[in-house]
Amino acid sequence: MKSLIDSMNWRYATKQFDPEKKLSDEVRDALAESLRLTASSFGLQAWKFLFIRSQEVKELLKPATFNQNQITDCSDVVVLTAPREVGEVQIDRYIHHMAQVRQVDVSTLDGFKGYLAGFIKNKSENDVAQWVDKQIYIALGNLLTSAAILQVDTCAIEGFKSSAYDDILKLKENGLRSVVVCALGYRQSADKHATHLKVRFPINEVVEYI
Repeated sequence: MKSLIDSMNWRYATKQFDPEKKLSDEVRDALAESLRLTASSFGLQAWKFLFIRSQEVKELLKPATFNQNQITDCSDVVVLTAPREVGEVQIDRYIHHMAQVRQVDVSTLDGFKGYLAGFIKNKSENDVAQWVDKQIYIALGNLLTSAAILQVDTCAIEGFKSSAYDDILKLKENGLRSVVVCALGYRQSADKHATHLKVRFPINEVVEYI
């Protein structure tokens, strides 16, 4: 338990990454797996996570991220994306995959499939997009925590031009849209933000036991 709290106290929004330090394949794979295992509403997993390692691509993304150095200095840029449309295609894929994994006849899931389809059908396109975005942020939180446990530095980034990212990464052609970005890597020793005291309200002000 102490190691978890220590990890959470250790992490911060890294402003200066060491461009010479890269994630090992083992660490990268563990973080990818932590994203894959993230909880989602109904278990639908309406997302795709892109690990951008190519320096050339990162250089293209930098202007679309208001020239933040984290994008080009970090090891990997993770772009958390969502489907542009969520509906029958995603539901069918999920239901058939569930039947395969749990080794049941797909027809036994008809009730669940119908409920899920009705849930989405009763929402506006904008409401569905907001609902999916909330799932993406669950994944982001999971990534930040998992990275801290593995002593990998992170910087979550909302300050980017989504349309430019979508163009550069050809997301629209693949039915996806960028939602949020996270830089992964290792801090520079000169990053003064690493030594700033963490500012959090006292536990009794943010948590109540009932």
